[in-house]
Amino acid sequence: MTYRFSELSRLCVMSLATLPLLALADPSATRFSPQEMATPRGALLAYDHWLVDLQNFDNYSTFYSATTDQEKACVQQCRKFDRVAATIERLSRQTFGAESCTAILHEFGEPDVPDLQAAVITINGTTALVHFAAVQADMQMVRVGDAWQVDTASLLRSGGGFDNAMQSYSTLTAQLQPVADGLQAGKYKTAQEVVHAIDQATSGPQK
Repeated sequence: MTYRFSELSRLCVMSLATLPLLALADPSATRFSPQEMATPRGALLAYDHWLVDLQNFDNYSTFYSATTDQEKACVQQCRKFDRVAATIERLSRQTFGAESCTAILHEFGEPDVPDLQAAVITINGTTALVHFAAVQADMQMVRVGDAWQVDTASLLRSGGGFDNAMQSYSTLTAQLQPVADGLQAGKYKTAQEVVHAIDQATSGPQK
């Protein structure tokens, strides 16, 4: 499949799909544990588990390295997008199964957990480059103390600067919200209907 959202894929690669996986986090816990965040891949798997499996956004910013006002604003916009994307992922998997969920995620440039596990990670000191081959997207992470976090400054650069990145997140969030609502309401009978709805919602200026 050819993905139409090369720029958005680099921006939105962080809201990942749901699988029971491991008991990465205690549902009663309120923060990521040091063990979860100690490697780039472990941090990504934990992030997925917290947002999709546990639907816990209380400490969302913990996963991001953000120091400037613009970077912090970007994290908040990412949070809005990830709430919508996590809903699509969770309900797609519950309704249509893992394989179909993967196709749905890939339609808007998102990697699934198998993509996460297969990601090529190159570490250079306190920086890690993560390559997701399935969606042809790269993401940079940085080590802050003992934890690996998404490099928000890199997100803004790859998104064409603050204004462009914020607009991209805002636009895609608005486009996908009706799809999430439709899944919640049981509107779609097949996974292909969801894929078609995403394609229709995100076509036009982005195509």
